[in-house]
Amino acid sequence: MASKRPGLGLYFRLRFQPSFWFHILVSIPVVLLSCIPLLRPLKGRLVARQD
Repeated sequence: MASKRPGLGLYFRLRFQPSFWFHILVSIPVVLLSCIPLLRPLKGRLVARQD
């Protein structure tokens, strides 16, 4: 997932050349919807792996 987001963002930026406000309007929800849900499972794995 982490390698797809910058690639898609770069493609979108070069292909459509959106204005700055549109880029922010799209980027913030994408980051929030893709990062926030993963925090809890990743924290659980990290705690479980501690010896």
